[in-house]
Amino acid sequence: MRLVGPATVVSVAYIDPGNWGSNIAAGSHFGFSLLWVVWLSGFLAVYFQYLAGLVGLSGAGLLDLFEARLKRFKPLLAPP
Repeated sequence: MRLVGPATVVSVAYIDPGNWGSNIAAGSHFGFSLLWVVWLSGFLAVYFQYLAGLVGLSGAGLLDLFEARLKRFKPLLAPP
C-alpha cells in the first residue's frame, strides 16, 4: 500500500466532479460517436511520452535542442 497509496490519491484528484459531470453530459448527448477521441488522445499521450523520453535521454535541455534543430528560425525565436 505504500507504493499504491500516492498513485490512488493522485488519480482520484485527477478525476474531479466537474470532469465527471461534463463527461456524463457529453456521453448522454453524443453517445458513442466521440469514442474515437479517447483512442486518439491515448495514442497521442503515448507518443508525447516517447518524445519526452527522447529529450530526457539526450542530456540536453529543450531549448538547446530547439536551437540545434531550428537554426534557420533562430532570428525569429531570439528576443531583440
